Amino acid sequence: MHKRIDNLHRKIIKLLLIFLISTTLSGCWDLIDIEKRTILISAGLDKEGSDIIFTTELSSMFPAIQTKAEGIGPHKVTVKTYRGINFEDVLDKSSRSQPYRIFQGATRIVVFGENYAREDISSYFNRIDRSYEYRKTVLPVVSREPAKDILNFDTLSDLSVGFLIEHTIMDNLYNNNTTLYGQLGNIIDYEAIDEVGYLIHYIGIQDNELSVLGFAAIVNGKMVGILEDRASRGAVYLINKKFGFSHTLINPQSGENIVFQTIGGKRKISTNYIDGVVNINIDLKLDQILMYQYKLNPISEDLYKELEKQLADKIKNDIEEAIRIAQEDIKYDIYQLALYFRGDHPKIYKNLDWKEEFPKAKVKVTVSSKITKRNLYDPNVKGK
Repeated sequence: MHKRIDNLHRKIIKLLLIFLISTTLSGCWDLIDIEKRTILISAGLDKEGSDIIFTTELSSMFPAIQTKAEGIGPHKVTVKTYRGINFEDVLDKSSRSQPYRIFQGATRIVVFGENYAREDISSYFNRIDRSYEYRKTVLPVVSREPAKDILNFDTLSDLSVGFLIEHTIMDNLYNNNTTLYGQLGNIIDYEAIDEVGYLIHYIGIQDNELSVLGFAAIVNGKMVGILEDRASRGAVYLINKKFGFSHTLINPQSGENIVFQTIGGKRKISTNYIDGVVNINIDLKLDQILMYQYKLNPISEDLYKELEKQLADKIKNDIEEAIRIAQEDIKYDIYQLALYFRGDHPKIYKNLDWKEEFPKAKVKVTVSSKITKRNLYDPNVKGK
């Protein structure tokens, strides 16, 4: 009797395995062919008066017979703009004008014009978060010019404006450790913490090129400020795990330029609560490589020490400028420093109003730089 039951169990297991294998190898029988999809690459949102302006960058795939008969390429990127009273209205108008259903799973970029970003972008983030089609690696950016102008920008550098923005930020700047990650998954986490803001990339058309200009500061779902130049660099040093900025100094002995690059380092942030005031200590120890001199001149050990101090002071000033903007101009913790204080002092943090405490917190920045690679002739080396 037991043997019969065991044999029955084995047969059931075999049948289940056959069923599972057959379903996994049978192919996507219930999906729509890509030729019958309109692929959303980029989306742009502007506000004009009480109307929402929705701009889409779309790609359509064509079957081989059609491409040969009509002489068109295998893909085509088009930009379309719609106006409505709310997002659902413009989305409905967009859907009604497409020959095929829009596929959102390939969306690379969402561009918010400043007028839209200054009112409320949280609702759109919530929509993306709740949509199963959108990837959480969508890259949101704020544009100085209207989003419709950005997505209509004539570029020869990439297949589409959306791909150009993504490649510039992620493949160039982020991979070279000179900007933040900034994709949707991170932002959704920060959106859930009421006491902190966050940064997303700020872009614009500059010198007839589409460029990353810095960061837009977002508080309570609204853009409240912009970090450019020094402040944007300081923000990267405060948030990013790796740093790769180049720095140009003047050789005080020869007056020529010397170029350095940060190639690594460690950041330590500690906090305390003294006499009713939040204290935040930011300590960075950075490694630098001497890239090149405009003119090759020997550098003494004393000069190396002086250059290391200049590098440290320069980076410290950038970080302090980023902190000043957060505390004095924006008056909000856009670098998520609350997470460090909460980790160090959970009981005190629970009884604090961080929104009130952060602008008056004492923030001390300490930076040290070490030139670990010189790549130059060393005057102290003795010849054979």
